[in-house]
Amino acid sequence: MVTGHRFLGGFLGASEDVEKWVHNKVSIWTKSIERLSQAAKSKPHLANVSLTKSLQNEWNYVQRVVSNVEKPFTLLRLALESTYLPALFDSEVDSIESSLTLLSFRNGGLGIRDPVTTCSLAYSASKDGTKILTEAIQRGNSFDVDSHESHMRNSTKSARALKEQMEDDTAQKCISHLPQKRQRTINRIREGDCSTWLSVLPTHDNQFLMSADEFRDSIALRYGRSPTKMPGFCDGCSQPFDISHALDCKKGGLVIARHNESRDLNIELLKLSGLTQITKEPIVKESNSDGEGALRVDWGVRGFWDFQREALFDIRILNADAPSYLSNSLASIFDSARVEKKTKYSKAAEDRRASFTPFLSTCEAIFDHEAIVYLKKLSNLLSSKWDTSYSQVHGWLKARLQICILRSVSLCIRASRTKWRGAGIEHDAHIPLFKSPDLF
Repeated sequence: MVTGHRFLGGFLGASEDVEKWVHNKVSIWTKSIERLSQAAKSKPHLANVSLTKSLQNEWNYVQRVVSNVEKPFTLLRLALESTYLPALFDSEVDSIESSLTLLSFRNGGLGIRDPVTTCSLAYSASKDGTKILTEAIQRGNSFDVDSHESHMRNSTKSARALKEQMEDDTAQKCISHLPQKRQRTINRIREGDCSTWLSVLPTHDNQFLMSADEFRDSIALRYGRSPTKMPGFCDGCSQPFDISHALDCKKGGLVIARHNESRDLNIELLKLSGLTQITKEPIVKESNSDGEGALRVDWGVRGFWDFQREALFDIRILNADAPSYLSNSLASIFDSARVEKKTKYSKAAEDRRASFTPFLSTCEAIFDHEAIVYLKKLSNLLSSKWDTSYSQVHGWLKARLQICILRSVSLCIRASRTKWRGAGIEHDAHIPLFKSPDLF
């Protein structure tokens, strides 16, 4: 006797049959998580995108159409906490960190939905959203499409607000148990709108695919963790090597390379927008007779803000967790750096009938408000050039710059600060001549 059957991606029947069917599905998804965990050891970026963009949507659909199945999904959360996240971070992850990662991007998570928390929420939201349609079918009433769509929008909005509130409460509770320095870092991430890079599909062609070290260093910064396999001492200055020293030590030119990477990418993006009069490191002020006082900015472009007017830009990437900044808010750090830049360059730019805009960012790729205005303007130019929607271009542009900064930050952590020595032989003239005793 049949007491249950699969129907439209869900299952109808006796509660025992429903639970058995869900258990079978959870077993399949658990095995998929185990396979992703193996992949995450060498390709963590691709593994995380596969989970957030594909696999979790399978169980999220089942949660929308089947009720009272929270218990089987505890096994799924256990697999994420005990297998997947340690492989992703390449280190142990405690329960507080696990709860933080199982949140949306805007709340400081990695975009992984908690399969237990979302279970009841997904079903109730789906049931409420289809209320008018359900009643029309059950009672045989006329179906008003406009009323249904309006109710769906309101229901979706309410469910999203409830989910946001639940996630915010979870995030604040977890953060309160962390050390003060990590609290400061994670709160900055939550407020800084710096998670676009996590939501894009990475490929080698679009230059979004990050190596294992780059991805793990980026998520370590995101949660105030120390990146794995860091040396004890700096090979450039022999000082104790921690994340703050890695981001600030100028030995070896890695900090300058971090700056130059972002400068060069901005110039390339401006060229893509169709602007042609772009200058790399233009001289704003000539030096005096003693050879001092010269000023140059990172790039200049004509016609960016105003028609035919030169716009000058200078970039600075800040380590917001540097010891000297620990007592300052991010807003005050940006304000101080902005004032410093404008004091140095604005008068000289005005004398040349040009505008000056500082481009400020943290090492986590949180942009200052003037940098955000710049990105919006550049997105408009690229959107018009490519005949593509502004929102799509703006998201792509933010992710492109964020990944550029995060890669260069990873370089500061992983690269050597000492010079490489060559063999010293360019041709056979340097090979020493050995005299044979037989020749004499």
